[in-house]
Amino acid sequence: MLDLKIVPIIVDGLDASENIVNILGDWKIDVIILGGATFAGFNVVDVDYVYN
Repeated sequence: MLDLKIVPIIVDGLDASENIVNILGDWKIDVIILGGATFAGFNVVDVDYVYN
């Protein structure tokens, strides 16, 4: 099964990590594969925040 969700993030903002957490909701997952550490310019994903 494939489930795809897309949400906008702010260019050079600080909302990438929060949006990832919001997208995941209550899902029980083992792995998240990201295409890098920054998105939309310099919107950095805080992997510790997402993990917790």
